[in-house]
Amino acid sequence: MSYLNEDFLNTVTPILIDKKGTATGFYFRVISKEELDNEKNKTKQLVFLVTNKHVVIYDSSFVKKLTIKMHNSQLNDFVYLDLNILPNNNTFVSKKSDLAIIDIQKSLDNVYDLKKQSVDEAFINQISFLDKTSSYKIKDYLDAGGFEGSPITMIGYPLGLFSLNSKRPIVRSGTIARIDLSTLFINENFFLGDINSFPGSSGSPVFSRIDGTFIKDSKMIKETKLIGINFGYCPSENDKNKENSGLATIIPYDELENLINETLNTFYK
Repeated sequence: MSYLNEDFLNTVTPILIDKKGTATGFYFRVISKEELDNEKNKTKQLVFLVTNKHVVIYDSSFVKKLTIKMHNSQLNDFVYLDLNILPNNNTFVSKKSDLAIIDIQKSLDNVYDLKKQSVDEAFINQISFLDKTSSYKIKDYLDAGGFEGSPITMIGYPLGLFSLNSKRPIVRSGTIARIDLSTLFINENFFLGDINSFPGSSGSPVFSRIDGTFIKDSKMIKETKLIGINFGYCPSENDKNKENSGLATIIPYDELENLINETLNTFYK
């Protein structure tokens, strides 16, 4: 029996950075109140590509172009599309965490005649995505039974292990290594996962995972939901070569929600 929603695989995309480096991202949907033609309280569906800030920033400036994959409904296949990165126009970054969100509609409008690509606004609003209902804030995750040792799943494209014909990301399983709510939002804005992260894994979504075994009378996670975003591995502090310790540093979903809310309040009034 699989505990991983098929849509969670489809929402994850490889990211080619200026046709050279690689990373991972995923699609996330929000509903934004927006005034259009002086009509108040009209709602608009927005789809953001979520990834790390260090993916869109290079040498203190924004990269020129990212390439992502998206499912084409007419061809029933994946197409690869380029995104121009425009700070504070279609691309927004967190001041606190290594997070970035990119407005897909604005980005594609800057590059393509979407109708010729068979990727119109209606299609973008129907792609596989995560949203608030498929996510856990850390407190809710802990209250539901999450703790050190709880199983997690990470979906991404480590080490650039994909080709333009690749349809599927790589799925890795592990556990929560350390999570402490009392310090998470004071001294640190990440928790640790005992799960292998490599270059290319940056921006990978991390999910709670249902475990079939549990201690009697203890709480047990019963839903697979987004709990965080991977942004790198934790190297050994005493190792000059920064060897991969096998621990991944994961930004809690709370920080993504904060970035989205700040972006909507500042740029989508």
